[in-house]
Amino acid sequence: MSEALHAAIREVPESGWKAYGKPEPDVDRECAEVVFVSNEELEPKGAKPLRYVAIRLRKRQGGLFADGSSVLHFAVLRTFGLGAGETDRVASRKGGHD
Repeated sequence: MSEALHAAIREVPESGWKAYGKPEPDVDRECAEVVFVSNEELEPKGAKPLRYVAIRLRKRQGGLFADGSSVLHFAVLRTFGLGAGETDRVASRKGGHD
């Protein structure tokens, strides 16, 4: 995950995060739409727009993951209208203490 994408994820307001997935006893799972336009790779003319969905894992009650971080971020890059033969791309970054 690029630092620019990670920064965009950290800028998502708390109201933008929604719980998702199966509840776990010590981790909150949340997802949010991320407004982000990558300048790292050019999309071909006529390409479908890209959608970034962030996933945030947070330890409850101030706990830390094995690497010492309190938050982990992942991003799923998806093409709108995903068709046959197209796949999602996933990026991850261990977040600081936000």
